[in-house]
Amino acid sequence: MRERFTTIGAAQFYHDLMALWEVIDDYIPNGSSSALGMPKLREAAQLLNLPNSARDGLPSVSSAYNRVFSDNAEAKKVIDELGFSILTFIEARLVLQRRVEASD
Repeated sequence: MRERFTTIGAAQFYHDLMALWEVIDDYIPNGSSSALGMPKLREAAQLLNLPNSARDGLPSVSSAYNRVFSDNAEAKKVIDELGFSILTFIEARLVLQRRVEASD
């Protein structure tokens, strides 16, 4: 949580995580779908990788940022819309603060 990510950096981070999940699945069937797959990290990485402009049913990173920081109820709506079940709205705020373009 010390690092800040640009769009490209966030994409590389997610790509690296996918490679890790593939290794887990090589040794443990469906391991990446279990707790071994670090589901909170998966949701955080997906949030970190929101696009700069809304597309494919996903909000833009700046829109998500504004909504998550507007109030708790709106933050919970964003999490629900993204289909997250583990990440809390407080954690979502922390993650979105790591994205360089979020507050622009």
